[in-house]
Amino acid sequence: MSSATLILLLAVSLNAIGNVLIKYGMNRGGALELSWKSLVLIFTNPGVVAGVTFYVLALAGYSYTLSRLDLSIAYPIMSGLSFLLVLLVSALFLKESIQPVQVVGCLAILGGVWLVSLAQA
Repeated sequence: MSSATLILLLAVSLNAIGNVLIKYGMNRGGALELSWKSLVLIFTNPGVVAGVTFYVLALAGYSYTLSRLDLSIAYPIMSGLSFLLVLLVSALFLKESIQPVQVVGCLAILGGVWLVSLAQA
């Protein structure tokens, strides 16, 4: 496995963790309105700040990957695997439920990511 592929998988993980941390932070703060006060509350929320930090790290890894892989390969892998990982992590840590139709959709996404990744070989 190439270093670009490993960094891409790391970026996928960082992206998923960032999503879950932002959701966790927003759950703790409650529903907010779109106002300046709410924006300050959002961007001073430790969960949101941690999530954004993970996003920045994911962006760095993804940028590294894009300098070495075709976008037509890297992007479907990044977005598809991120979707799957966010679903799994949100179910495990945020106790969100997974419906059967989501499982079928995940299998379809996984198949698509696998097919796209074959072009890399």
